[in-house]
Amino acid sequence: MTTAMRGLFSIAYADLASRRFSTTLTVIAIMLGTAVVVATFTTNVAVEDSMRTAALATVGNADFVIEATDDQGFASSAVSAVGTLPGVTLVAPQVQKRAFYRTAKQRGFVEIVGIDPGLDPQIHPYRLAAGRLLRADDQRVAVLGRDWAASAGLRVGDSLEIITTDGFQPFAVVGLVEETDLSQRGSGGIVRVPLAVAQPAFGFTDRVLALSLKVGDPGQLDDVKAGLERVLPYVFVVRDSSQVLTDLLASIRDLQAAFAFFGFIALLAGAMLVFNTLTLTVAQRTQELGLLRAIGASAGFVARLTLAQGLFLGVIGAALGAIAGQLLAVVLVLVIGRQQGIPVNGIPFSAVGVAASFALGVAVTLVASAIPALRAGRTTPLMAMSAGATIAEEERTSRRAWLAVPVAVLLVAVALAPVSGDGWRMAKAVSLLIAVPLFVYLSQFAIPLLAAIAALPVRGLSRGVGTMAERTVRRERGQTAVTVASFLISLALIVALVDGAASFTSAGQQWAAQLFPGDLVVVSPVDQPMALVDDFGVIAGVDQVSAVSTLPVIWQGVRLTAAAVEPAHYFQAFQFSQGERTAAFQALRRGEGVLIPAALATEMELKVGDPLPLRAGDRTGEFIVAGVIAHSFPSPDNFGAVIVPRDAAQTLFGVTTFRFLAVSAAPDADLAQLTRELASTAESFGMAMGTQADLARTIGDAVGGLLGLLAGLVAIGVIVGSLGLVNTMMMNLAQRARDIGILRAVGMARGQVRGLAIAEASIMGFLGAVLGVALGAFITAVLVDLSRTADLDPRFVFSLPLAAAVLVAGVVVAVIASLYPAARAVRTDIVETIRQG
Repeated sequence: MTTAMRGLFSIAYADLASRRFSTTLTVIAIMLGTAVVVATFTTNVAVEDSMRTAALATVGNADFVIEATDDQGFASSAVSAVGTLPGVTLVAPQVQKRAFYRTAKQRGFVEIVGIDPGLDPQIHPYRLAAGRLLRADDQRVAVLGRDWAASAGLRVGDSLEIITTDGFQPFAVVGLVEETDLSQRGSGGIVRVPLAVAQPAFGFTDRVLALSLKVGDPGQLDDVKAGLERVLPYVFVVRDSSQVLTDLLASIRDLQAAFAFFGFIALLAGAMLVFNTLTLTVAQRTQELGLLRAIGASAGFVARLTLAQGLFLGVIGAALGAIAGQLLAVVLVLVIGRQQGIPVNGIPFSAVGVAASFALGVAVTLVASAIPALRAGRTTPLMAMSAGATIAEEERTSRRAWLAVPVAVLLVAVALAPVSGDGWRMAKAVSLLIAVPLFVYLSQFAIPLLAAIAALPVRGLSRGVGTMAERTVRRERGQTAVTVASFLISLALIVALVDGAASFTSAGQQWAAQLFPGDLVVVSPVDQPMALVDDFGVIAGVDQVSAVSTLPVIWQGVRLTAAAVEPAHYFQAFQFSQGERTAAFQALRRGEGVLIPAALATEMELKVGDPLPLRAGDRTGEFIVAGVIAHSFPSPDNFGAVIVPRDAAQTLFGVTTFRFLAVSAAPDADLAQLTRELASTAESFGMAMGTQADLARTIGDAVGGLLGLLAGLVAIGVIVGSLGLVNTMMMNLAQRARDIGILRAVGMARGQVRGLAIAEASIMGFLGAVLGVALGAFITAVLVDLSRTADLDPRFVFSLPLAAAVLVAGVVVAVIASLYPAARAVRTDIVETIRQG
């Protein structure tokens, strides 16, 4: 390092050291922002590594897995046929079925996996946590995942009852394994039982649903896949670990994107505080900078001096943030594991993530320092002695703002455009990220009006103090906007999270009301015989029972899911995008029409009146599109189910089972008693009963868990914003120390000085809250639009009570943040400050 550079950094360090309090607050803000970035990056890497481990655990040592596309599966003879293919060294069969269980403490659904005790361990190298693995001579015994067993209160030696074809049967727990298979993530526990027990107990007879294959020579993989077509007279899919990984990663992309977005926002909040601090520093030291220029310092030297200060702040804050971020990542991983069902083993650490986040923290700090550095470099001796510099700077700011307005309008138009598609989703997300800092920049032009409104109650208490506080806030509106930037962004995210949760909850209520037109819903994990419908229909208090069946169908080679419903019971259900409701249901009642979800209509370019022949097994039904609905029952293909009339499904495709029952209560029914009886009857058949409110609450809880996690990250942003207010108040009061000294000298009391500081902070808190509510509403609208799927169609919700609460909270937090600076101002020495001036 040259002598000139050492001198430059020495001056920069000395200047920062002379303002310890302000420097400390700024470093803390950068540390918190960087910590969130490090934590989110590390957590995303850890979760992705967990998914890779899960993909390998799902496939195990198999070269690939063959899966049946329906519940009929493969005959046991297929196992022998596949085993005869040249190159195949091992074939491990498996069945899988969702079933109802109960213990002394809880009940619900689990995933039953029937495995061959001798072959399956050669595919899946289980890590035993307690007890033993399954044996060939075992009967009704089970091996559970350790984590799920703990949540269910089960240990080795205990038993759980599982519904089988013979009713509830006890299965003894003989072992616990470390659970890394996430293929059934979110569906409850995985209960492994012997294949020979599972087949008769769960209605598979001699059939299997999946075959795991090992091939001796990797060069024969393609030949084996080709041979499968010859020996398996079924429709099947072939998956290896890379395909499983792709599916698992797709399921967490939204989670990773949310973490990345909030990490960026937290770092942006810290950058705003750096910009604010250095801008105030340049404004306070105009005379000093002018003197430096007068004695020969170049504009470049002065600019580099300010950048050096930003570099100091960035390096120290980012280094501390890298350490704090690792601690925060541990917390995030624990919470995600509990809420999202993604186990991450060990303490996550990503050296690349730490290095990248550190570099990003320093880079963002330097970018935030650039504008103050340029302003410092433009300072001349004449400007240091003239007030015209401020006026000229405000004029330049106004001209830049007029250029920014059309850009902002374009970004808002793109973000809120009523169009869909992956390209548009990406464009909307990018527009949102750019619009946030641009909103902060343009918010300065709303400050005069908002400051006047905020000052009204202050003037009511003390007209002089209120007027002085308002003028101080309005005098440097650009600086005020930057001061409240971190604060308003954090409050905006709180509004977005809470209103977003309300939007998803309302979508859950709408979804439940449209898809289950009744007071109560009975859900089955497997197909149930239609004869059971009568058992529910005879319960006292039941007015009507409508069964819903699901079945796989083929249209032009595309595999879809169909849902068979009773048209009369569903006449008021569904939201139509195309077609007329009465005409559409008349076509359904005649057995010639179907309803298709909008996502399928868009993807396949279908419209009302188009033919839609559907094939199930060896039978084909000729239908037309009678209507297009906004969303339908969930389906594996993410399009939503095609709605077909029940009579046609039974006559054409032989459907004699159901998955859901929509139950309407009689007008005079005792709903509480009816609910208990339905629940008891449902449990006796291995089903579960719920209400529309339960379904909506389930969706709301799932979303709320994730949003609650993100709210923790937002809280860090609120802390950063509060630090910004404290920092600004300290620097503003220090800059105006002589003015305060003069006011004290002419009679202003200490209480009035304290009131002036608190009044300024309350006005800035009000500004941040109002602007935060506005920005939060915009973010909510965009996020709700980006989250729409064929299965869930949330509508924008804006809560006035929440907006009012945020306004009050913004003012209260700002007042609390002003207490220390106000106490410092009260202790101002009158004589000393006037002498220094």
